[in-house]
Amino acid sequence: MSQESRAAGYLGLLPFVASLALALSANAGGVASWSAAETRAYAEQLGLSWGAIILTFVGAVHWGLAVAGACAWQPKSVLTAITPSAVALLGLWLGGIQGYSILIAGLGFFWLYERRYCTEFLPADYVQLRRVLTFAVCSLLALTAIALDVGSL
Repeated sequence: MSQESRAAGYLGLLPFVASLALALSANAGGVASWSAAETRAYAEQLGLSWGAIILTFVGAVHWGLAVAGACAWQPKSVLTAITPSAVALLGLWLGGIQGYSILIAGLGFFWLYERRYCTEFLPADYVQLRRVLTFAVCSLLALTAIALDVGSL
């Protein structure tokens, strides 16, 4: 895997860090001209939206592999490719702590699925990077959800 690809993966964490920073700022009274409630809403929207995009992205990797013939094009591979998007949509639809929980579970379970069933056609460095990024994303989403929840008390 190229250094550029690895760097792009890590840069994808920045919106999650921004979401957490906004949630913490909301608890401190807001950011600039935004009230605490507006800052909290932006933090929640950013974390949920970017989390859903990333979850959809990992499913798209499998779609691309199936289309390219790297794995067999069969009902299981199609289901595997589209399930993350359906889970992401559910997380967005539910919103709030429930939405964050759905995204965290979706990202974690999909990584476990890849680790268990897809190592024969996924490059080892991709699986390793996914492990690190999935841990980071799930941790940042969980911390953001906690900050949002604490701030709403």
